[in-house]
Amino acid sequence: MAPPPYGRGWSDIGYHGIIDPDGTWSQGRGFNEQGAHVESENDGNIGICLIGTDLFTRAQFQTLRSKIDSLRMLYDIPFFKIYCHYQFKSAQAQGKTCPNIEINRFLSWYFYEDDAAIQPYLHNGT
Repeated sequence: MAPPPYGRGWSDIGYHGIIDPDGTWSQGRGFNEQGAHVESENDGNIGICLIGTDLFTRAQFQTLRSKIDSLRMLYDIPFFKIYCHYQFKSAQAQGKTCPNIEINRFLSWYFYEDDAAIQPYLHNGT
């Protein structure tokens, strides 16, 4: 028996993974399955959702770093193929700003371990 369809008739959650505030990773779609997280632009993308709107926990960032490291090695993803949702044309057309993190700040934190770059996005700055 097939699983029940989700909200919009999807067969599963649109993201490949979700990171809860405590840093817990929850697997969504398989990494080899096409996601449904960026309208009309999902082909070849892996979608990861951070639970929150504009403030996140250090635990979320740590899990995100670990997952991106693993995925980059597994799929040979170059650094210039890491995006925030709001960078896609379809998200821009819909007025989406998520995850409300400036990509340059995120990349500075990710590649140079610049903790100051993510300070504005941390709950209570910690």
